[in-house]
Amino acid sequence: MIARLKRLILLVCLITVLAFIYSDSLLYYCSRWHERTGEVKKAMNGYRKLLKKKPESRWADRAREAIGRLKNRD
Repeated sequence: MIARLKRLILLVCLITVLAFIYSDSLLYYCSRWHERTGEVKKAMNGYRKLLKKKPESRWADRAREAIGRLKNRD
């Protein structure tokens, strides 16, 4: 029982750390999902948030392209 609890705690800690490390990619892919499901406003907000929080991210260029694509869509 205690071994399982320790593994669970370790897994939660690992997921939390990875979420912080890869937050820019998670934000990009969540925004991409919103875009694909037709939630354009949520997608735009996510892409803009990514650019504001991490303008040097490797996902920043893709976010800029997506914003341009969504603006031209309207």
